[in-house]
Amino acid sequence: MLKFVLTVTGLLIAYPVISQEISFTYDEAGNRIRRFAERTLPVRLASFAAIAKEASVTLTWKTAGEEKFSHFELERSADGSGWTRITQVPGRESVERPPVLTYRYIDPDPVPGRNIYRLKMVDKDGTVTYSKLESIFLSPEVRVYPNPAKDYLLVDYPSQEEALYEVFAPDGRVVLRGRLTRKSRIDLGAISPGLYVIRLVPDSGQTFTRRIIKE
Repeated sequence: MLKFVLTVTGLLIAYPVISQEISFTYDEAGNRIRRFAERTLPVRLASFAAIAKEASVTLTWKTAGEEKFSHFELERSADGSGWTRITQVPGRESVERPPVLTYRYIDPDPVPGRNIYRLKMVDKDGTVTYSKLESIFLSPEVRVYPNPAKDYLLVDYPSQEEALYEVFAPDGRVVLRGRLTRKSRIDLGAISPGLYVIRLVPDSGQTFTRRIIKE
């Protein structure tokens, strides 16, 4: 008796694609005499989302059934290459039909700038699958002081990346330009007293503007 295994993919009640191993058993004449499912994925992820709320990020996800599933590991990255596990959440089975389960976790300490999240889903047999990526950009708090300023301006920019700064006169001319990182000092001795606008453009592309007064 011959036995063949074929992997197929299909849709289940409008939830994301799941996979099954389907076995076909044949007799010596080549007639199929049995078809049965060998295995389904222990967890079916229905949704995964990230929402920024002030200085934190709320992660929510739903599953459409869990069987022989161990746990989730929520991971975060700033660049999509190096990942850090920020929490582990055990799976749980549901008696609902459809068996929808909802999870929620608040990341209290995201980094300024880009935060990329993913779910690592671990089955009881050690098999690992990953969710899609969710990306959130958190604007770092920029402090510009003293304001009014006389000879210099301090810019407190709490980020690891560099930023281009430009100081604009009331007529739109750029009177100062340079680059800064974290706490930087900008010399204002070359410009006349008046109202100006400073613009910061980090390498990530997010733009910040502040009005300043030079005495």
